[in-house]
Amino acid sequence: MAMGSCLAACKKGKMRYLPAHVANGVTVPTRARWCCFGPARCATTLPIGILFPTRDVMRFLPEHLEHARSWLDHVEQIVIVDSESEDGTVEYFRGFFADRPVTILSHPPGLYQSWNHGLAALTTRYAYVSTIGDHITLEGLSHLCDVAERHHADAVVSPPQFITENGAKQQGNLWPVHSIIEALGIKEPFCMEGLLTFAVALSYLPFALLGSSASNLYRTTTLQQRPFESCFGMNGDGAWSIANALAVRIAITPRCFSTFRKHRKHYSLEPYAVADLDQKIMAMGLQVLERALANEPKWREEAAAIGLNQLIEAKRAVQRWRLAVMEYRGWLWPWILNPLAWHARHQRVAAQARCTARVNEILRSHYMQAPCSPV
Repeated sequence: MAMGSCLAACKKGKMRYLPAHVANGVTVPTRARWCCFGPARCATTLPIGILFPTRDVMRFLPEHLEHARSWLDHVEQIVIVDSESEDGTVEYFRGFFADRPVTILSHPPGLYQSWNHGLAALTTRYAYVSTIGDHITLEGLSHLCDVAERHHADAVVSPPQFITENGAKQQGNLWPVHSIIEALGIKEPFCMEGLLTFAVALSYLPFALLGSSASNLYRTTTLQQRPFESCFGMNGDGAWSIANALAVRIAITPRCFSTFRKHRKHYSLEPYAVADLDQKIMAMGLQVLERALANEPKWREEAAAIGLNQLIEAKRAVQRWRLAVMEYRGWLWPWILNPLAWHARHQRVAAQARCTARVNEILRSHYMQAPCSPV
């Protein structure tokens, strides 16, 4: 069967199922490995391994796996890493994949530590992190894989559609990936590497260049050799972007085929609290840059050519004014009645605007020269 016919048939849900059963009080739909052409695996298999990181996710898990039916038979490997779930999450997975070999791992609570543990078990060329509640289509996975293959990308980033906890579409603050696509008017995949990636990642801090990993695809060996940072709270993605900017090739596609669900966490965020996280990530990034420039004369020349020092100074100004705003907000006197606080806020916004304008200028220059040339 041709790729198009296969995708269309699976998308329509032409699957056969065994009766549901109950495990530990949880009704589990046992899934037979019968796709649109019988008991064998689908004819077209993407070189992708799926990581399901979980921690008490039963409220979203049944819906999530229903959405995933369209692509589960098209991937090579499935790994589940669970962190002490007590709501039937693991039992549900076992029933759902009763007929298919999957790897189920356990890891103590810890967001990126668990991710890294699961990613280490993947043997496929590419890795996709399927966070429960965030969806992607089969066409989306296929497109991400195609972009990664054609452009030798270590990561392919795509813009998600924001949804509410109940699944309704929602407008949200633009992430870096949305802003870059809008600023450049990108119609085709756009590639970045080296100092360009660093400049972009730095400019948008504390927001992560990667956006949502449930909208992206990664080269598995890249994440195994360069695991997600685990000492930056809930912003390990943002820290990874800047820590590895000089060593990886990132592609951005303007196509949207995934969702990001904004919902309340059912566990305490206190263990992920990091004092002055923004400053900590920026300091780490500047240390990485300093070491690289000391060893690579060509990068020193490129840094001067793109005005990287001016961008860094603008970002430092953003940080200084951000800290001033935070200080005023700590006063007993309400900050909204404090003209000094408003002045600091205005200066912070102005400094970030200078940052954004400079990085957009750098991006446009690069994009006009080579939107995304294969390596």
